[in-house]
Amino acid sequence: MTAISMRRRLATGIASAFVAATALVATSAGTAHAGVTACATSVTLKASYKTNEFRGYNSLTADTTSSGAGCTDPYVGNTVIQRWTGSAWVNVAMNSSGGSYAYYYGADKFNATTTYRAVYGGGANSSYSWSGSASASLRVNVIRKVAVADRSTRRASAALFTIKPAASIKGKRALFQVRKGGAWRTYKRVTVPSTGRFVTTFANSRTGIKYRMILPAGSGFAKSVHGPFTATRR
Repeated sequence: MTAISMRRRLATGIASAFVAATALVATSAGTAHAGVTACATSVTLKASYKTNEFRGYNSLTADTTSSGAGCTDPYVGNTVIQRWTGSAWVNVAMNSSGGSYAYYYGADKFNATTTYRAVYGGGANSSYSWSGSASASLRVNVIRKVAVADRSTRRASAALFTIKPAASIKGKRALFQVRKGGAWRTYKRVTVPSTGRFVTTFANSRTGIKYRMILPAGSGFAKSVHGPFTATRR
């Protein structure tokens, strides 16, 4: 299966699940009775960071609001945040007390590029009837974590790179670029070993030369640029 056909299938799956869920939540509040104000709702989902480092902190906030004359934001029913697994939406956070807000946050929860959404299931009491609704999908990109340590000597400029998680980059090629003439130009490519750790050398320089490293997308991670860093022999 080609990458294009896989993306089409994924997009079709997300769209189908979204339509089905929207139809579900739209009817979940039921029909408003006499003396009950019917209120339409909308849900927004925001991320603190659209891109975060592997095992780095991030947070999602879902907010359900209501429109219409005499309406108030819902305070019954549940707002949930869901994650797309590739075949279905699964709940990852819910406001335990019910109502219009939900939060999903932490330093070890956003460990792969993932699509999220928020859904309000609708609700009613003796005064109001709130319709169900769902937010637009939100993609949160995750990049690999990179540590750089100087390993230069009097004879050569060198650095030790440690990339995590190692399994996501094993066998892939890291691209190194050098800054020349105001532009970044290819310097060399290095195949990353299974440990995610490797030492590479650079042009021997006492004054220092600027480089950067680019890691490819794949294995649940987005393409990322690291640097610039300056390589200088001792």
